[in-house]
Amino acid sequence: MFLDIGANVGLYSWHANSLAVPVILMFEPDGVNARLLARTVQANRFEGVFLIPCAVSASVGVAEFVVDHASGATGSLVDHSDNEASLHSAYGMKAAVACPTLCLDAYTDYCLGKTVALKIDVEGAEELVFQGGRSFFREVRPWMIVECFEPRQLDCLAELGYGLEPLDKNGNFVLTPLSTPD
Repeated sequence: MFLDIGANVGLYSWHANSLAVPVILMFEPDGVNARLLARTVQANRFEGVFLIPCAVSASVGVAEFVVDHASGATGSLVDHSDNEASLHSAYGMKAAVACPTLCLDAYTDYCLGKTVALKIDVEGAEELVFQGGRSFFREVRPWMIVECFEPRQLDCLAELGYGLEPLDKNGNFVLTPLSTPD
């Protein structure tokens, strides 16, 4: 099973599909990206590939999602417009829409006993994903690829028995379940 959190245009999901991963869940809160993903799934008649047009966060509910109208790639539950180094600031991105949210803990029972890999690319909202997935990470023990520009946000996963390896110098990490937490 593969969970693509922050699916964007689905690159990781399409690769997982080409490897015959039987169940792929794509979480994508950006409306334009979600419509493109839905059309791609439908046009290609992909089986076992499911789109969930929600943001993964700390809880189930509704949150403000800052939309990236320029590229569709940097929308986030976190407003980065005050950070001069961010694309949100460079492009004056402040438009936000109400967005449904869910948490990974809601998927714990569904994923238990399965081999699970996931990709997290949520543009600075990693801490929210981790807060809402503590039981999921503790019990399911997925393998992960995470884009994170503030590696201290990954410390909570080290506490849960995950090893962390940088994939490159661009903030991408592989997290491997090493031990079962106490």
